[in-house]
Amino acid sequence: AFVIVPWLYYTYYSDLEILRDHYHGMRQWVDYLTTRTDATGLVVREEPNGWCLGDWATPARIELPEPLVNTCYYYHCADILSRVAPLVGREEDVSHYEELKRKSRAALQHVYYDDAVQRYWQGRQGADLFPLAFGMTPEEHSAGVLASLVANVEKNARHLDTGILATPLLLEVLTDKGRPDLAFTIMNQRDFPGFHYILNQGATTLWEEWDGRGSHSHPMYGSVIRWFFKALAGIQPDPAHPGFKHIILKPTPCGDLTFVKALFHSPYGRIRSDWEIKDQFIWDIEIPANTTATVYVPAMDRAQVTFSITEGVRFIRQEDGRAVYTAGSGVYQIRSDIRKSGH
Repeated sequence: AFVIVPWLYYTYYSDLEILRDHYHGMRQWVDYLTTRTDATGLVVREEPNGWCLGDWATPARIELPEPLVNTCYYYHCADILSRVAPLVGREEDVSHYEELKRKSRAALQHVYYDDAVQRYWQGRQGADLFPLAFGMTPEEHSAGVLASLVANVEKNARHLDTGILATPLLLEVLTDKGRPDLAFTIMNQRDFPGFHYILNQGATTLWEEWDGRGSHSHPMYGSVIRWFFKALAGIQPDPAHPGFKHIILKPTPCGDLTFVKALFHSPYGRIRSDWEIKDQFIWDIEIPANTTATVYVPAMDRAQVTFSITEGVRFIRQEDGRAVYTAGSGVYQIRSDIRKSGH
């Protein structure tokens, strides 16, 4: 958290001070993890009497090897620091963190990746998920590992078997890799383990454990709300232009959803994304003053798309079933003929 939270804060609010103030401590954390590695490069050791949770609060007994989870987060933290270093005037540190990334990726592949079945460890969802989510899986193996992840979700009757760390990543990876239908189904399961299962037990707050043990007012699984904003509504920050100076608007219609309404208060003002499906995909967006956005419209062809205001709107490309545009600040209504879009 000491590494990840400042980076996210910078991404969402463009506050370099938080990175400058905490860069030394962020470095210390990664340096400490380096002292916890074994000869292969996996993070395996804890302090005396320390305890490591791995992917905590999975529906069944914790089974993921803690070194697998530890090493993935070690890589993730080093990756973040490789991006933070030049922002705070420490360009000379970048090569150090790139080397840590290389070693930890190689160690994970060597110890946990099974090339014969193209999966990590025993193919539990989290085992395949962490390397995919953090970009550790070599490109030539990504399709196979994704197939293993999808197969495990299907084998598990389209339920999650992930804990508090992997669950939000599960939704985002499935969506980014072209299976938002699975993410949507996981979020809508009525039986154990699922959010509706907890609701059906009379819960008015989130539980710590799916079976009701422990706290009955716990925020851990609330992390899935990120998927609602980033995937369903499509409101995403652009790390290359932090603080929503440039916005990515990329909604993902899925399941039997017929509408989504979302509002995010950025440093520049309101970002709104409201869509509904009737005979067309009708999308109302609001881009605040002094910002720009890349707008991904569900459509197989730009000919299916109309903007209520065309001034300042420019078509860029066609990509993965979306027509992609740039747009300046303003309020737009966008229509797309979904009957021809394949969505």
